[in-house]
Amino acid sequence: LFILSIKVLREEIDYKILVIVMAISSGIIGLIGLTQFVGMDLFKTDLGRFLISLTSRNVDITATRYTVADSVIYSTLYNPNYVGSYICLILPVIISVWLVVRKKWLKWLGGALIVLLALNIAGSKSLPGFIGLFASMVVWLVFNRHNIKKNYKKWLPIIGVISIGLGLFIGLSTADIAVKVRTNVGELAQVVVGSEVVSNTELIEHVYELDGGVFIETTYRGLYVGRIDAATYVFADMDANALELIPDDSGYYVFADARYNDLQVEFFNAGSIIKVNMADIPVVFQFVGSKVYALGQNYNLYDTDYEVPSFGFADHQTFGTKRGYIWSKTLPLLKDHLVVGTGPDTFAIVFPQYDYIGKTNMYHEPGQIVDKPHNMYLQIALQTGVLSLVIFLSFMMVYFIYFLKTYKVYRDVHPSKFLYHLNIGIALSLLGYLVAGIGNDTTIATSSVFWILLGTGISLQITNHLTQDITE
Repeated sequence: LFILSIKVLREEIDYKILVIVMAISSGIIGLIGLTQFVGMDLFKTDLGRFLISLTSRNVDITATRYTVADSVIYSTLYNPNYVGSYICLILPVIISVWLVVRKKWLKWLGGALIVLLALNIAGSKSLPGFIGLFASMVVWLVFNRHNIKKNYKKWLPIIGVISIGLGLFIGLSTADIAVKVRTNVGELAQVVVGSEVVSNTELIEHVYELDGGVFIETTYRGLYVGRIDAATYVFADMDANALELIPDDSGYYVFADARYNDLQVEFFNAGSIIKVNMADIPVVFQFVGSKVYALGQNYNLYDTDYEVPSFGFADHQTFGTKRGYIWSKTLPLLKDHLVVGTGPDTFAIVFPQYDYIGKTNMYHEPGQIVDKPHNMYLQIALQTGVLSLVIFLSFMMVYFIYFLKTYKVYRDVHPSKFLYHLNIGIALSLLGYLVAGIGNDTTIATSSVFWILLGTGISLQITNHLTQDITE
C-alpha cells in the first residue's frame, strides 16, 4: 500500500479520488459507531451477527459474545482504542480538505462528517486517541494562524463547525477523559520524579515453597498453605501459628481468626487444587506429589519460585490503565532482539505469561493472557527488532523535515490550494497517529490507512506537485 500510493498517485484528480474514498469509508465507520453509541449496535442485531459470520460455517450466531461495554464505540475496528487511532488519521485530512471546498452542499456534508467523527472519538473514550488528535489539532492551528488572522470572518463558520464537534466531544466524554487525564498525568509525574505510590490495596508480594507447602506474602500479612494428604490441609500465619478453617453459609471455607476472616478458600479436583480469594484477588495452586505449582491459563502449571525480568515502573505498575506493568515486563525482552525480532503477532508468545503474581495483582486473574504491548514502538522493536524501530523513526523524521521545507516554500504561493492543504492534513494525521501510538499498539485495521497516507504524503512531496519549482 505504501509503495502503491507513491507510484500511482500523480495527478490532482488521483488525490481527490483518494480523499473521497476516505470520506465515504470513514462516514460508514462513523455511522456504525453512532449506532453503538445510542445503544442500537448494528453488530448486536440479527443482520450484524449474520455479516460477522459470513466467512464461518456451522456457527451459532446467537451465541456471539461482546466484550466492549454498552454505548462505547468500537465500530468495525474491534477495540475502542483503535477507533481513536483511526480518527487521528482521518479527521485532520478531512478538516484540511474541507477548508478549500467551495460547493455549499459539500461544505454541509463535510461539516456533518467532521461532527460525526468527533462524536466517534468521544464515544470510544480512547485517551491515546484523544491526546493524538489534540496534538495534531494544536499544530494545525499553528500552521493556519496566518490565514485565520488574515481572513477571520471567513473562518467563523469553520470555527463554528469545529466548535460543535469539540462541544460534542467535551459533553460526551469529559467525565471519562478528565478522570483518565488526571490519573495518568499524576502517575506520569510520579514516574518522572521517582516518587513511590502509596496504596491501600493489598497485593501479593512474594510466593515461595516452604516445607512442602506454599507461603503467600502480601502487603500486610502472610499465609502458609500446606497439604498433608488429599483431604488434609494445614494453614498458618506469618509466625507459624495454626489457623482454623471453618465452612460458611455460602459454600466457601473461611478462617476463624479475625485477621484472616475476609479470605475465602475453595477446594477442587479431589482436594489437589486450592483457591484462596483475597478480596478480589484469587490465588490458585495445585499440589502434584510433593511439589506445589501455581495454576494459570488452561491449567498450565508454573513454578512458585521464579523471577520475571523487569525495567522501570516499579511503583507505578497501574500507570496508563496497567500499561506500566506491561511495559516494565516488555522492555527487558528487547536486549535479545536488537536486530531480529520475534515475528509479527508474536507478543503473546514471548511475553512472560508465567508471571502469575504480576497478572494476579494487575488483572485479578492469574490466567489472563497479555496479548498486546499497548505501545506501537515497543511492538515494532520487539516483533521486528530494535534496529527496525530506529529505521522507522529515522524515516519519519526525514519525512517531517522535508514536509516543513515544502510547507515553508509554498505557504503563500502554492498553485493548488487543495494539494497544499492536503499535504498539511496528511502530515498532521501522521503526527497524531504517532502520538497516539505511545499508548496504542498498531493493528492492520489502522496501519493500512497509516501507510497509505504516508505514501500519499511522500508522493505529494517527490512529484512536481510540490517540488518542481524548488528544483528549478
